[in-house]
Amino acid sequence: MVNRISLQNEPAAVQTWDSCIYSAEQEKTFLRDFLYPEMVKNDLNDIEIFIWDHNKERIFERACAIIDETTDHMIAGIAFHWYSGDHFESLDYLRRKFPDKKMILSEACIEYSKYSADDYLTNAQKYAHDIIGNLNNGMTAFYDWNLLLREAIWIT
Repeated sequence: MVNRISLQNEPAAVQTWDSCIYSAEQEKTFLRDFLYPEMVKNDLNDIEIFIWDHNKERIFERACAIIDETTDHMIAGIAFHWYSGDHFESLDYLRRKFPDKKMILSEACIEYSKYSADDYLTNAQKYAHDIIGNLNNGMTAFYDWNLLLREAIWIT
């Protein structure tokens, strides 16, 4: 059963692998003119839709560009990631402007290329700092990026 979806993971990330870049206007147009009407048509409008799904530092501006009188009822919330730093003030601005929207940290992981995999206490403290700061500023849920992954199992 699918309860929530986001429009695009990391819509502003240009990667070395395939990327799907969306401007705020493209994300809004896709939601308003294509995705949401199809979901309603197929009786799927009970599935919550989240916008942005990228780092916190641009979350407020992105939400302001997408949420308006035509899209407000389509959007359950805003998804975000933690990789670019605290930016707790961005969540606070978002909570104040859009108090009815859920804020979900949809992706977080300790990047072992930056941090030691064996430093469990420091890594736990990084998570705790971010989770507490996010909760204090309106976050409603936290998803650990690799919650469902297992190293030994690959599903193809």
